[in-house]
Amino acid sequence: MGSVDGSGVLAVGESGKAEWLIIPYSEAAPTHDVQYDISGTLYYTVDGDNITVPLFPDTITVTPDPQLYLNYFLAKFVKSDDPMTKDIVEPTIPFSLGVLVTNAGHGKARNLRITSGQPEIIENEKGLLIKFEIIAAQLGDKPASPSLTVTFGDIEPSSTKVARWQMTSSLKGTFSNFSATFENINPLGDPQLSVMESVLFHELLHVVRVDVPEDDGLVDFLVLSKQKLGVVPDRIYQSTDGRHPLDVTAFNISNIRYVGTSQVQVTVHPTSAGWVYFRGVYTGDHTQNPTAAVRSDNGRALNVEYNVWVEQLDGDDVFLQILDHVDTAGVSLTYDITFMKGNQHKPQFQRSEYTLNVSEATAPGVELLRVEAADLDLDQYLTYSIGHDSDDEFPFAINPTTGSLRLARALDREDTDVYTFDVIAMDSGSPERKAAASVLVRVEDINDNAPVFGDIPDEIFVEKSVVPGYGLLTVSGTDPDKGENGVISVELVSFTDLFAFNSTSGVLSVLASLRNKTGRHMVTFRARDKGTPHKSTDISLTIKVVSDNISPPTFDRTEYTFEIPESDDEGIHVGRISAIDGDGESVEYDLVHEPGVESPFAVDRRSGDIKSVTTLDRESHSNFTFLVLATDDGGLPTGPKTSTATVHVIVEDVNDNAPVFPSDTFSVSVEENVAANTVIFRTAALDPDAGVNGSISEYYLRLRTPKEAVFVMVMDGDQVSVRTSKKIDAESLPAEMPLYLGAVDGGSPGLTSTTTILVTVVDLNDNPPKFADDSVDIPLPRSTVQNTRIYSANATDDDVSEQHSAITYSLSGDSDSAFEINPDTGDLRLVSALSGSALDSLYVTVKASDGVHSAEQRVTIRVIDKNSYSPVFSLSQYFVEVNESTSAGQRLLQVTATDQDSVSLTYDISGGDTHNTFRMDPLTGTLLLLGGLDRETRSTYLLHVVVSDGGIDGANVLTAEATINISVLDTNEFSPTFRRPVYQVTVLEEQSEVNLTVDATDGDGHAVEYSIVSGSQGVFTIDARTGVVEMNGSLDREEQSEVRLEIRATDDGVPRRSSFAEVFVTVADINDHRPTFAFSQYNLTLSGDEVSTQRPITTVHATDGDVGVNAAVRYTLAFGDDAAARFSIDEKTGSVRVSGQAVAGDYVLVITATDGGHPALSATMRLYVTILRSRETTTAAIAAAATTSETSSTVGTTVISGVSRVSQGVVLPSLLALLLVAILVG
Repeated sequence: MGSVDGSGVLAVGESGKAEWLIIPYSEAAPTHDVQYDISGTLYYTVDGDNITVPLFPDTITVTPDPQLYLNYFLAKFVKSDDPMTKDIVEPTIPFSLGVLVTNAGHGKARNLRITSGQPEIIENEKGLLIKFEIIAAQLGDKPASPSLTVTFGDIEPSSTKVARWQMTSSLKGTFSNFSATFENINPLGDPQLSVMESVLFHELLHVVRVDVPEDDGLVDFLVLSKQKLGVVPDRIYQSTDGRHPLDVTAFNISNIRYVGTSQVQVTVHPTSAGWVYFRGVYTGDHTQNPTAAVRSDNGRALNVEYNVWVEQLDGDDVFLQILDHVDTAGVSLTYDITFMKGNQHKPQFQRSEYTLNVSEATAPGVELLRVEAADLDLDQYLTYSIGHDSDDEFPFAINPTTGSLRLARALDREDTDVYTFDVIAMDSGSPERKAAASVLVRVEDINDNAPVFGDIPDEIFVEKSVVPGYGLLTVSGTDPDKGENGVISVELVSFTDLFAFNSTSGVLSVLASLRNKTGRHMVTFRARDKGTPHKSTDISLTIKVVSDNISPPTFDRTEYTFEIPESDDEGIHVGRISAIDGDGESVEYDLVHEPGVESPFAVDRRSGDIKSVTTLDRESHSNFTFLVLATDDGGLPTGPKTSTATVHVIVEDVNDNAPVFPSDTFSVSVEENVAANTVIFRTAALDPDAGVNGSISEYYLRLRTPKEAVFVMVMDGDQVSVRTSKKIDAESLPAEMPLYLGAVDGGSPGLTSTTTILVTVVDLNDNPPKFADDSVDIPLPRSTVQNTRIYSANATDDDVSEQHSAITYSLSGDSDSAFEINPDTGDLRLVSALSGSALDSLYVTVKASDGVHSAEQRVTIRVIDKNSYSPVFSLSQYFVEVNESTSAGQRLLQVTATDQDSVSLTYDISGGDTHNTFRMDPLTGTLLLLGGLDRETRSTYLLHVVVSDGGIDGANVLTAEATINISVLDTNEFSPTFRRPVYQVTVLEEQSEVNLTVDATDGDGHAVEYSIVSGSQGVFTIDARTGVVEMNGSLDREEQSEVRLEIRATDDGVPRRSSFAEVFVTVADINDHRPTFAFSQYNLTLSGDEVSTQRPITTVHATDGDVGVNAAVRYTLAFGDDAAARFSIDEKTGSVRVSGQAVAGDYVLVITATDGGHPALSATMRLYVTILRSRETTTAAIAAAATTSETSSTVGTTVISGVSRVSQGVVLPSLLALLLVAILVG
């Protein structure tokens, strides 16, 4: 089907296909992805019949095209040595080449690259091409390879990317041309030449920075339009936008004033706003560079790195040039510019990337590379470093002066085969500038690793019936080295006529019959690599030929039940399981649990001992059930056989949890006047322990002050309640009282916890207001002016809450409306003048109300015409006691005076208050406290007070005096403080002496009294005065290892204050228990060829009721007969082993268990061992009291009998508590 239109002829048996390349126009997807459906029809003719078949439709997605705009920026001036001035060598000055790529389309430009670029720079005089060198390259803000080829990557729609090169030339010249090739990847992944919308070239005057809030931190380009003559820049192309340049207006600098040798002041007069360029001839020191520039009108600092520079342009003149933004036209601007020999250039490495291949055999200290960088600034020295976090493991170091990169430590390719890091060159300028070059180090392999075998067991078991050719296992190995160094071969180096090894497949197989070859056979393999020189590794394998595995192991019971106490320790012995194999093979044990589930127990594979591997908490998990697996060492091909048994572990309770109340704090509100025996609170404590440990043995209520004794604790079934012991009166109790309710569990020792009950007494309005007098008589001069206060009514209310004790005053009986009263203060004032009244007396009634209750006072006002009487104090001397803790502003007392013909009395302090500690209200006579009191500084005050009447119209004023005696009382501010909140003491069990004195001090100097609150158990007492703790009995550590006492210290202040301390008494063990064996003798019968020095024949175990070193048991062996050279015992574990060759016979071993106490105690047991000559019968029996059967037997029959009761937890892995009958045939 080769025609363009997709037609063709197919012969019989041929196949064909047609493909179309569809190239959509850009209008197919102008702004976003568009999906198109494509379908077709297949027409063909067969034997003259026309057949039409619709093609299966498909879809294609057309994506928008990118629209790329390129702007190249070529330096206006290329400055280097001028060939016309042969006697002067001008310095080479780096110049810039930049490019902006802007995607203005709706599609993504993918993987845009400059694949080639070639600038042409000609010498100005003769037009000859001159050489150039790229010294640095940058893509965005990242360094790039110093090449004119660069990969921009993807350019998203409406985005711009920038690249910039720094170059130097051999001669002074000008850019004459620049050519480049671009490539990007279309959506189908094919490279294609990019279709550029436009490519523009610009003359670059200087690289600048447009410092605006949205600045991206990259350089911008100040350019000159080609249409203009002279060096006058007029546009800035920003790194964020290549299509919309900023306009720039150029102005000459009108005045440059030189201030010394390092500062100038520049004045300019821009006539337009926006971006402006200033230029003026600079005659200062050309070797100095601008380091700071500040504009005087706004104090803004200019970017001197980019926007202030000194440069020679076309002629010989050097110009100072400034780029800035001006907000307002027509203003005069001044710039203060500082010059110094600045650091204008970064160091430049000769190469941006270094690649090294280093052998891992390279010795530390060898130089690998010497990097070099240069700095165009004069008088600069460079310091080199490695851009890597300081790490003792990092294998490279660099000489900071020479740039010599050396190996700091040995390399290991198998650990790390590639290192990538930067080397840094830092100059000595101010500010410091630095540059980086990347280093890639590939570590080359040496043959430094020997081969390693795979997972090969130390021993395998093979049944003697296997036929020759049977494969036993596959041997393989690996070598971490690389190439030939890592290629290995395996061979058999110890030859045997029973087994063969295929070095190609790695299979070890049986070569000859093993029927009569029972026992152990050893073969050795060698793995060798192909390195030079080669390395090799040997491994040995023991092959044990065993009888055919017919029977699985049999446990001595199908279920085990063990009980152990909960414990915070690991490694607690739980019990022992035991199984025997009918084929006489040894047995190993395992726990069976789900994959990924950690078991809290582990079993010793040989002995069957089960121990805990985590802490056991009965409250979290009280019982466990799991399977144990017994596996014999049956050989191939049958393999091992197994059986299982069930283990139940019951975790017994230990008193390790204190009682728990539902909350640490409770809040209770109680109304006053509730009757006695009213329940105000009820709760119960719970203890997660079991049995007596989880029971609550007692509750107690701890009170702080005697006043709180209005509350009592009463047991209420399973709960405890707090009740009132008498009627509650809010006026006699604090508004808020904390009660401490404690609970003690039934454990030994009992554990205690407390909760706080915060009781708030709710005040009721049960007290009426009260006046001190039912009636008062007030003299009032007839000339008294209106609005004069003539009397202050004062009623009190004993209720404690402000709500119920607030009093409101009112007035009745004032028919002439001559008076009015303030409802809040009770002040009675005259509101109508009395001068025209002929009455001599007036009567009114003052009513005081708290909203519910009220009281009345009759007031008689006597109108007088002259001041005949002096005031009289109610007392000539007043006495008051004040606590030193009384706060400022508190009312201390009120002095009162009366006057028969005057109601307007004024009170004042006339003497005794030299430090203004007090103040007296002039109207009421109330004495107030102004400053703090300190009894230790001053304990008494004597104040003189005076009262004055108002006279008649201010004349003929009469007075009286009195004294106030003030006593400052000590305040019980501090509770007693124990020297330690917790005391710890140790006593020996069975002794009644304790050396402990608790001591508390009181900040107020009060005497302290001590008492034991809880935990004494009738054994401990305390001297109330001295705090000496004594014992009147002894303790037994095996019953109780620790006692907790709660001690209270109470002062004798008012109110009394208390604090508490804890005493933990540790009962120290004495060696009063000797070790105990489970049985006094054991009988053990073994087959001679099964006895091995590698495994114990049994393990004995003794327990000791003491703790610590007193319970540490050590085992020794005393021999009978000729057993001395035959057996040994591990003094720590009690494991008994055969020391040498097993010789058939009967042996008696006397085993002693000795504890570590002083003096040491011990116990002994006897172990009867019988070693048989034949392995066909192996029996074991435990006999606490062995008896011999009287049963008759025929020849060839041996009857072994024993009566044994095995207590739970006996540690004898090879012994069975069974009645065994073995019939020996032969």
